[in-house]
Amino acid sequence: MISHIKYALSSLKQNRLYTLINLGGLTLGLSVAIALTMTIIGFAGLDQFHENKDTVYKLIRADDSTTNNYYDASSALLAPAVKEAFPEVIDYCQFLWANDMILGLPDHHVKENGFFADEGWFRMLSFPLVYGDPDRVLAKPSNIVLSRKLSQKLYGDVNPVGKVINLYSYDSEFPDAFTVSGVFEDIPAYSSLQFEFAIPFAHYTNRNSWVQNWSSLGTRSYIQVAPNTCPVELSHKVTSLVRDLHSGMVEKQIFSLAPLYKSNGMIYKLSGEPFIGFFIIIALAIVGLSLLLISIINYVNLSVATAIKRAKEIGVKKIHGAGRKDLVMQF
Repeated sequence: MISHIKYALSSLKQNRLYTLINLGGLTLGLSVAIALTMTIIGFAGLDQFHENKDTVYKLIRADDSTTNNYYDASSALLAPAVKEAFPEVIDYCQFLWANDMILGLPDHHVKENGFFADEGWFRMLSFPLVYGDPDRVLAKPSNIVLSRKLSQKLYGDVNPVGKVINLYSYDSEFPDAFTVSGVFEDIPAYSSLQFEFAIPFAHYTNRNSWVQNWSSLGTRSYIQVAPNTCPVELSHKVTSLVRDLHSGMVEKQIFSLAPLYKSNGMIYKLSGEPFIGFFIIIALAIVGLSLLLISIINYVNLSVATAIKRAKEIGVKKIHGAGRKDLVMQF
């Protein structure tokens, strides 16, 4: 065995170029294929952990039925109107980003990203609370819910519920005082919604009344429907509802429902079928398999070329009694 290893090392030194091309190409191909495989697995597994993933849908808006311009943002009036109009819609939640907010105590400040979210946020989505009631943590405009990680940064291992924290926002000269109403578990990496705190949506709308307008199209909305509800039929009803409630700018808008666990990172047709995201996954799979196949073929070709070059050496070894097993182990 030792002699085989010594001979293999010697052979590698004598054929440095072949070794570099052979092992380098195979290593690169395998590395890229593994990376793409992990990307596909992560993309396909996004948001699969939500308990209500089969009944929660994101509201998708399109300018009209003839274009491919689809958006996941709409009016803040949409989700409440849908909940009120259709009995099959049992709950809703909506949110706006609250990025680069400075949260602080008298002796400690941190900058984090979070959401303005309404009361249905922790009821519909599976972000479990360490402290607090999911139905009440966002009930008051002055409440704030922290992630476990952010809570430990600010308060250590102490239960922070009931404590007051200041928040410095970009649209306010003075900080706002919030009362910690809950703490949620840290968001897993396979969630498309990454945030360190949540503030009641009402806090934002109280200061920005323009949000409560059909022409303001910046709010992301989710609805939870009863089991066996047809999303295509409901999307047509939502479109008709919006046209009845408001005309003008939204006259040509059409709405669809995209499943929560498929909608983030994908763009959907009005029927609810994937339009782009599905093809991204297929393209990545084809690229990964192609690179792996090319690297394997390259490795085999160079190995065969090297073996042919050493055919005379193999013959001499056979004459001296080398068996098939010895030759396979060596080459």
